[in-house]
Amino acid sequence: MANNENVKQAIPAMYGNFSIYGKVESINKDKFYSKTQTQRDKRSLTLGIRTSKDNFVLIPMNAVSQNNVYFVKRDPETNKTEDTKIIPWDERNSVNLPEEYTPMSRVTVGLEQETDENGVLQNKKEHKILFDALQDIYDLVNIGDDLYIRGSVDVESYIAQNGEKRNIVRLTPTQISKRRTNRELDFEAEDFTETNELNQTLIPTSIEVDDDMNRAVIYGLVIGNKKEGSIEIEVTDEENLKFVTGRLKELIEENPYMAIRIQAKIVNQERVPEKIWDDFLQTYVKRESTNRNSSTTKYEFVSIIENSYDLTTYNQENIEEFRNAFCRGQEEFGANSANKVAGSENNIWGSI
Repeated sequence: MANNENVKQAIPAMYGNFSIYGKVESINKDKFYSKTQTQRDKRSLTLGIRTSKDNFVLIPMNAVSQNNVYFVKRDPETNKTEDTKIIPWDERNSVNLPEEYTPMSRVTVGLEQETDENGVLQNKKEHKILFDALQDIYDLVNIGDDLYIRGSVDVESYIAQNGEKRNIVRLTPTQISKRRTNRELDFEAEDFTETNELNQTLIPTSIEVDDDMNRAVIYGLVIGNKKEGSIEIEVTDEENLKFVTGRLKELIEENPYMAIRIQAKIVNQERVPEKIWDDFLQTYVKRESTNRNSSTTKYEFVSIIENSYDLTTYNQENIEEFRNAFCRGQEEFGANSANKVAGSENNIWGSI
């Protein structure tokens, strides 16, 4: 495949974002310190956040040491990069740069708190790379803390080692903060409102409805930055099912490249054990899972964002041109292997 580093993408990427606020219920630090195959330092942990009385979300995060850290100076009004400085990895926290320089890929961390001149409790805000932010989480976050996490959504397809095409959804944190009020999160309070939201622009390619008509799945194509992927949005609410299986399905048939922005809820779901037939016992038995995670993450449809439907930007021709420029070679030559996408040294973010 030709080098596409300098090839400009003709159609806009579809960006997503998420935010959750909840109580820390679990912190898995079992493999916080480890090494990659090439002996780079790696930090990994998983936060379990209860966002409501009935919902629990797992946020896995990992980061790998790099050769350098890029610090940028941005225009405060336009947010455009004005200058970049490359700092060796071991000097990233000791070099004296003007305060307007922050890491290019940064997380705003607010895990330490202090009282301001008015006696109001405030988070001590710092900009860090995730590798260092993970150390703060390891040291400062405890079970029972109220935590706010927000960030971007990254959807990408990859070819597994068995040749199967799969999709991965990464939640990339850009802010991790403790609550700033003295009022603790109370799921039983009458005025409680859950903060659990994922917004993603996509092209709905098809809708699959269960036989009992109690559940549907929207399959959405996501055009990213020189990559593409697919995300599944589950629909179970009765009113939403009517809309999705009715009007939305009609719109897809009329406008197969229509883009819309969907709001969904992040839900953690226990895996159903697989049952297989045992010839010796002549009965069904449960297959023991080799997967360490006993749950999976799904995204439940909430609504369509107002005025987000776009009938003109994407079409068959420009999507095919995009794929030929950025995706075909990855599929043919395996550039997007499972290792590269799901757990390589280049993937410094966690995913769920």
